[in-house]
Amino acid sequence: MILIELGIITAAVLYFLPWLPIKIMVSGFFLWTLTQWIYCQIISRGLRIIPLDPLLRTFAREKAWVRIRVENSSFLPLDIYWTDSTGELEIFGVTRGILTLGPRKGTEISYQIRSLQRGLFSLGPALFRFRDPLGFFPSAVELTIERQLLVYPPWGDKFPMVPGVPGGLKKDPWGFEPDTSRIRDLRPFRSGDNLKFLDRGASARLGRPVVRDFLASLDRPVLLLLDLELDDYPLKSRYELAETALEAAARGLYRTFIAQEKSGLIIRGLSSVGPLNFGLSWGREHTMTMLESLASCRSASGLPFWDQMQDWPENLSTGVTLAYLGPVPKTHTREFLYRLYKKGHRVEILIVSGNREEMGGPSGFHYSYISDDLDE
Repeated sequence: MILIELGIITAAVLYFLPWLPIKIMVSGFFLWTLTQWIYCQIISRGLRIIPLDPLLRTFAREKAWVRIRVENSSFLPLDIYWTDSTGELEIFGVTRGILTLGPRKGTEISYQIRSLQRGLFSLGPALFRFRDPLGFFPSAVELTIERQLLVYPPWGDKFPMVPGVPGGLKKDPWGFEPDTSRIRDLRPFRSGDNLKFLDRGASARLGRPVVRDFLASLDRPVLLLLDLELDDYPLKSRYELAETALEAAARGLYRTFIAQEKSGLIIRGLSSVGPLNFGLSWGREHTMTMLESLASCRSASGLPFWDQMQDWPENLSTGVTLAYLGPVPKTHTREFLYRLYKKGHRVEILIVSGNREEMGGPSGFHYSYISDDLDE
């Protein structure tokens, strides 16, 4: 519409002005404006900005690649000025620059970001402005895209645990055994580490003792009984402790998925992720759904409750380890676990608590404490 009005004004000026130089100047201005409009229309229809990962997924403290595909499907060259916004996330690379694309050419923009906290973060908007390579026709058209980054709880191969009570009955929690064929990393030596895993060469180079850290795998199917009944947790920091239990469950299930081992989950109580009940399978959709819910949720008071553990069927096949994860079991929970134990199942109790309480229990149970900070 603006172009039509400009054409009418130009025609009127050319008709009423007798002086030829002015007519030439007005005609040139109109032709330049018309050419700029045509160029912008061709480029804007041929330029494609494609976020290769509209929803990025990563673990806290780990880097994630942000990749954007830029394609020029027109028959004209162009320069692109681009800039991207990542909020408070750490940036590794360049988030602004100039691209030159020839006709029917494409390129990829990439850099890395990292978050120290789990959660759901927004990326962008990424802003793109284009012009012709000679700079005659700067475009006023701006293209923007927005994306999201979903950060899971920090990755870890092992829970930081301390022995519980009664002593001597504790075995390797969850049946995790180090897989010495898959070295994960080197870490500083800590009291209690197995000396056979000491890396002498790396220790000599670094000037301090370091040990080899291995990936872990499960030697048997695990059914996790996750207790999120908030009334059973200590009044002080109960929401933080329940969230710690949920993070531990998500980590455990994700590791079983990576190792392609069978696992299952049943939840007592309702957290902000809602009621979940998974069977003995290691389907990716189960694990990822829980991780995504966990990454995007925050503890809140006034949560409703949902109890399925009390009516849960007990006719499990043999060879299944039942791992209770939650606060110090109350009487009804102890009775439930004891019934499962009497049926011949291996029962392990993993306590999430701020206190190292003395607790009794039937012999045959295996007790461990999960420390309050899973990121230690």
